[in-house]
Amino acid sequence: CTSTCGKTVTNLARPTATVSGGGTICSGNSLNLQAALTGAGPWTVAWSDGVTQTNVAASPATRSVSPTTTTIYTVTSVNDTNCSNTGTGSATVTVNTAPQVTLAPSSTTVCANTSVTLTAAASGTPAPAVQWQVSTDGGLSFSNLTGQTSASYTFTAIFADDGKQYRARFTNNCGT
Repeated sequence: CTSTCGKTVTNLARPTATVSGGGTICSGNSLNLQAALTGAGPWTVAWSDGVTQTNVAASPATRSVSPTTTTIYTVTSVNDTNCSNTGTGSATVTVNTAPQVTLAPSSTTVCANTSVTLTAAASGTPAPAVQWQVSTDGGLSFSNLTGQTSASYTFTAIFADDGKQYRARFTNNCGT
């Protein structure tokens, strides 16, 4: 007596998650990343920074990130209703910072017709540009000193400069 039995094996494609997005932000801001998904949803998407998105109903999986330092994001695993896989691709979020004065110019007293050098410095990413300014109204308003864009400003003080205020204004794409 013989008997036969038939079975069907179905191979399911493993899900994929392809990461895209990234860019440059200023500290405290955010941007969106996404992972294009294949397979049969809903999906569970685990990111390299420990965030897990569950029950993702549609592709792409999108999320907002606000890192404090430059960070590379990847998908470490993606699960659909049948299978699991690792992700591909990455998104780098570069974090820039606003200028912070690290060396302020010092007030000084000099004799008339004497050379004066004022020096200032600031940190920030990208490196901030500097513009020296002068105020003749006690600091209520400042005007740019034409061509004075280096860390030091040197001039010969004359009697008419008495009481003027000078400052270095540092600027980059994240602030002043």
